Amino acid sequence: MTMTQEDPFSTHSNHKILIIFYSRTGKTRIIAETIKDTLGVKLQEIIDLKDRTGFWGYMSGVIDIFFWPITEILPKEFNFDHYDLLLIGSPVWGNKFPPAITTFFSRAQFSDKKVVVFADFGSHMKESIFDRYRTLINERGGEVIDTFKIKTRGKCFDTIKNETKQILAENAGRWNVQNKVDTRILE
Repeated sequence: MTMTQEDPFSTHSNHKILIIFYSRTGKTRIIAETIKDTLGVKLQEIIDLKDRTGFWGYMSGVIDIFFWPITEILPKEFNFDHYDLLLIGSPVWGNKFPPAITTFFSRAQFSDKKVVVFADFGSHMKESIFDRYRTLINERGGEVIDTFKIKTRGKCFDTIKNETKQILAENAGRWNVQNKVDTRILE
């Protein structure tokens, strides 16, 4: 990249953003990809190496969140040196984050990073779920500047995308991404 080319992964203010997510059913992926497409930033998926597909995969995940909350994931290491803002997303299982995202939070270093944590859920979710991860991020040098959640049960992907765009438009100023978000969504 030459000095005159604009970096496609930064906002007008050179604010570098990365979206990190784990998704079992594809709903968190839709939210993450909508953010990526709206902001024009990079995306990093966390992959759980344990098979979590289907009903039994989900059930083993719910059991694991209570007894074995750490699992093997890819990537194994994380480097956020080139980013200022991290948006980290995950589904919620049994009012907890799944093992893959818990493993990620326990391994990653967030030195001097601003973080927005987001979750999707099916039936209900306690706001306090974010507290544990806020503490982990703070202990590792980061600062959670915001959280948001989207109820996804029974919603088509287009509805989930529209709700995500609405949240981005409403929070663009607070997250310092206003130059990337089409605020006409709010009209």
